[in-house]
Amino acid sequence: MPTHSLAETVALGRRIAAVQPPSADELRRRRTQRAGIVVLAGGMLAGSTALLVHALRPKPPYPVRSQVGAMQLEVPSPLLRVASQRRGGVQPRLDLALAWPSLGPVPSAPPLAGATARLGSVILVSIAAPAEIAEPRSATVHARFLEPTAVTVPGGLIQRRFRAGSPYAGEELYIAPPDGERFTARCETRTRQAEGLPDLCLAEIRHGGLALLLRFEPALLEHWDSIASRLGTLVDGFRR
Repeated sequence: MPTHSLAETVALGRRIAAVQPPSADELRRRRTQRAGIVVLAGGMLAGSTALLVHALRPKPPYPVRSQVGAMQLEVPSPLLRVASQRRGGVQPRLDLALAWPSLGPVPSAPPLAGATARLGSVILVSIAAPAEIAEPRSATVHARFLEPTAVTVPGGLIQRRFRAGSPYAGEELYIAPPDGERFTARCETRTRQAEGLPDLCLAEIRHGGLALLLRFEPALLEHWDSIASRLGTLVDGFRR
């Protein structure tokens, strides 16, 4: 009978063990391990999927309690267009995007830059304490820059053009008779190419101790009376 060294004997034993079929206990142990791995992997996949779905799911609307000046306001979160303002608390101003005529949330943020910039039927509204808004309310501040001719336009507003060479050249002033105290708007008649913004109107409304600064396209000017009235009602509903 041939003799083998210790190393050869160990190597031979390993080869024999490698080719011998595993015992019944070993098979059960291996099946149990595989089943555990499958369950663990399935649980991890299900958990990851749940987290992904939760992350992609839109956050439901919620009321945002804020203080603007001395006013306590509670605004539905979809109306706020600045993400940081949705945390609430003390704010110098609240910036809203409202669809006209519903004054509800817009389906998506309007493009405000580039060649396709348009607001369409969207009204941008900033709510602030009057001291935070520098835009003058009446035509008297602009009087020395205006041309003498005045015309009445659809909606009953009085339209006056700014003189060439004045700081507001290329803009028009619209005031609610008789003096613009209820509503005054400055509207551009040329696109600001440097910013890529469309022709816009800038208006201010004072209501209940707050200043509402509006930006919208000139096509909505004729609805100024309804816009002013309904915005006042909307803001009154925010008060707490």
